[in-house]
Amino acid sequence: MQASTKEIVAKVAAVTIFVNGCVVFVASFLTEREEWAADLPIVILLATALTVGVSWSLARQVKKSHALTQELQRVLNRDRLTNVASRDLFFSEVERRSNMQGVILMVDLDRFKAINDKHGHQIGDQVIRDVAVQLSGNIRGEDLICRFGGAQFLIFLNRQDETTGASIGERLRGVIEKRLTPIGKGETVNVTVSLGAARMDNAGELDQAIGLAGDALLSAKEGGRNRLVVSWRDVETESFSDAA
Repeated sequence: MQASTKEIVAKVAAVTIFVNGCVVFVASFLTEREEWAADLPIVILLATALTVGVSWSLARQVKKSHALTQELQRVLNRDRLTNVASRDLFFSEVERRSNMQGVILMVDLDRFKAINDKHGHQIGDQVIRDVAVQLSGNIRGEDLICRFGGAQFLIFLNRQDETTGASIGERLRGVIEKRLTPIGKGETVNVTVSLGAARMDNAGELDQAIGLAGDALLSAKEGGRNRLVVSWRDVETESFSDAA
């Protein structure tokens, strides 16, 4: 028996015992002892049958309502297209863990408009989903990833220093560069991403870190795309590929 069903049975039993107790208590005051004692088994049987039926039905409805609430919360917390975290969940998780420190990566698909123009928006959505799978599958469970907007993602690498954060960023860039995304009918499309990285020492620096990562991302785009630029020094380079 599943745990949820056991909980329902336990609650129904508790309600039944309580109602039967009330029936006995009220009957003892409303009738003579000799009268209610004779009919007590029948009264309790009827009360039990009625209580079990009503309680079980109500418990099932509460269970369904709880499941629907959980599903609604899941929908609100996940990006509908990619199933990574929503922006709201990303920010709330960082704020909830106020002692978080690490590296922020802002990731953006290169020349994504050209993909939409050539293949259509449905293929464009498919590419975004595939990139989300590759990114989320190559970070740890304690890290966070959200779709920041359009073809852009935000990643928080928890408890990683600048060197490791840059190495991970470069590794993610390489994973996307080598990936051939299937788009149906035996066709594939190859995309690249540009990344900007910034250090965050506590949750209060999140907005600042996102701004710095955004500036670094812009530098990566201006520098030719398909590269990582870090905000803590002016060098953007491929030097991290050896450490990946």
